[in-house]
Amino acid sequence: MGKLKDMLENLNIKLSRRGFVKSAAAAGSIAALYGCSKDDDSEIIYQGSSAVGGGSVEIQDKAPVEYFYGASGHNCGGRCITVAEVSKGRIQRFLTDEHKYTKDGTYIDPESRNFPQTRSCARCRSYKYRLYHPGRLLYPLKQTGKRGDLNGFQRISWEQAYKEIATKHRRVIEKYGIDGIY
Repeated sequence: MGKLKDMLENLNIKLSRRGFVKSAAAAGSIAALYGCSKDDDSEIIYQGSSAVGGGSVEIQDKAPVEYFYGASGHNCGGRCITVAEVSKGRIQRFLTDEHKYTKDGTYIDPESRNFPQTRSCARCRSYKYRLYHPGRLLYPLKQTGKRGDLNGFQRISWEQAYKEIATKHRRVIEKYGIDGIY
């Protein structure tokens, strides 16, 4: 900190603590805005159109869209209703259920305690990026090296993985009872 103070005094710049904090806040907000901007490699979907490469382009190929209902992803206690918008066999985005009518056509009062609004949060809606991440494991691996060794894994078949998991579960249940699994 002493070197910075000496440099500022040599330049005849008087910087108070308040001025420093204000400057740092301004620089941080500029960095945050830049981080939120679109880049050329991202694909962001805005209300039926796709913004790719910085410009907004309407989707030319009007492929049929299907909607699949489900619950939130794992490690979430909310169990919100999520709706997957699928086109060409790929999830385009996750939505939340905002229906105002039941299956028989009766109106649902959004203020009623009988019909709580469990809308999906940002975590559930961004699950597509985790699902299609290039680093996601697509097949089972068996640990062959010591624990913590990232190179000590070998690809195995799904059948072998199921058999090994079932064998270990049976062994734990026989030794400790069903509560041993938890």
